Amino acid sequence: WLGPAGLGELALRGALDADVRVDGGRLAAAEATLRDVDAVDAKRRFRFDHLTGTPRFSTDTPIDGELRWRGGQLYGIDFGPATLPMASGDGVLRLRQPVGVAMLGGTLRFDGMTLQPPAGGKGADLRFGLSVDRLDIGGLAHTFDLPPFQGQLSGRLPAARYHADTLTFDGGLTLQLFGGSVQVSSLALERPFGTAPSLSADLALEDLDLQSLTGVFDFGSISGKLDGRIDGLRLVDWTPTAFDAELHTDPHHRVRQRISQRAVQNISSVGDASFTNTLQSQLIGLFKDFGYRRVGISCRLTNDVCTMGGLGPAEGAHSRGGFTIVEGAGLPHLTVVGFNHQVDWSTLLERLAAATQGNVKPVVE
Repeated sequence: WLGPAGLGELALRGALDADVRVDGGRLAAAEATLRDVDAVDAKRRFRFDHLTGTPRFSTDTPIDGELRWRGGQLYGIDFGPATLPMASGDGVLRLRQPVGVAMLGGTLRFDGMTLQPPAGGKGADLRFGLSVDRLDIGGLAHTFDLPPFQGQLSGRLPAARYHADTLTFDGGLTLQLFGGSVQVSSLALERPFGTAPSLSADLALEDLDLQSLTGVFDFGSISGKLDGRIDGLRLVDWTPTAFDAELHTDPHHRVRQRISQRAVQNISSVGDASFTNTLQSQLIGLFKDFGYRRVGISCRLTNDVCTMGGLGPAEGAHSRGGFTIVEGAGLPHLTVVGFNHQVDWSTLLERLAAATQGNVKPVVE
């Protein structure tokens, strides 16, 4: 009976006593006593250790209950013990007070929660508020086998709702990393425990330190600050299938803006670009790094094809309808121009992987 929720293979160990009253086909009252129950998802999406307590549900008489666990795991992330004090009486099960759960060196706090069981042909309706305080992004990156990001995740989602197998959030989260911030909004998750879960969100990047960012990805060295956006991000089974992204350096920060030869070569490879004047085509290998005025690149992913762009249309004899990715400053003067506006997404990922592994050679024109 848990199959429609994607939990048909849930493994349960322990003891459970239940007293349930149904009136006219609707749940009228329920009381469950759990004794050291372990709940383990077969697909390792979650685990609860030693569930105990007596949660109670009522449609008429006010009644209190409680649910506790010693620990568990959510998508590979460990969380600590918690006690959920509950109340019911009007056909809704609710938390009596906020509950904090230790996770990733910080705290995940449920500011309120209500659960309305299925009734009248309608599915269950779960609503809650969520606060995140200083979760360690490094631990999160390690769990999901991502590059070794460092920073903290904080924020508040004042209203979230799980209904019809979709989890939607009001409000947003803020990631503090690389000396800047990433704002996450319009967050929704479809089929979180079903087949091919789908996540959507909008991201806004502000003042990320490029020196730290490029160092983590081993992309070469770029100094400066990065701003940008990733709108309409959609992940299906945690794989990107759509987004509209634009990233650019922030010229308003008074920081030294330099780009290394290796970073130039990697940008050239990823963006299907080339260097664009005689001096740089002949002498690119003689300089360790270059000054730049602006760097910008964009990608709109639709139907597995990335539509590429940059700072704007390229100018000069070698432009040929291209777009500028790196606008140089000083001597030697460097310009990088992209020419291919349509790039296969899997090909782009292969280029990014090759760039971070150092398997890139410059494209000179």
